Amino acid sequence: MVCPLLVVHVFYQKNINESLNQRLEKLELKLTINDQALKIHNFEHKEQIQKLETKHKNEIEEIKQNLKQKDEKIILLEAAIKNEILQIKSEHEKEIKILKAENDENLKQKNDKINYFEEEINKVIN
Repeated sequence: MVCPLLVVHVFYQKNINESLNQRLEKLELKLTINDQALKIHNFEHKEQIQKLETKHKNEIEEIKQNLKQKDEKIILLEAAIKNEILQIKSEHEKEIKILKAENDENLKQKNDKINYFEEEINKVIN
């Protein structure tokens, strides 16, 4: 004959095992749910990080493009200024040549007058 205490013990043991198994299943389910929630949350953060990285990359590219355009504009302005300086220098050189030629002509005329008056004075004296 089976001992009643043993039967009760086996019955309680079985109930305890079933209860523990149910608790384990609940915990495993909860763990699975938490794991899925964590994956979703992690995915959302990765998505946000990617959006921020893309935004920052775009901003950096825009800044680089603006700097490049400004550099190109500076180069064009420098070239325009250099051309303007060369043109002004050329004009000044032309003006200097004209003024020098006029001055030389004026000096020649004055020398001619001086020579003429010297000749006239010499004629009057002689």
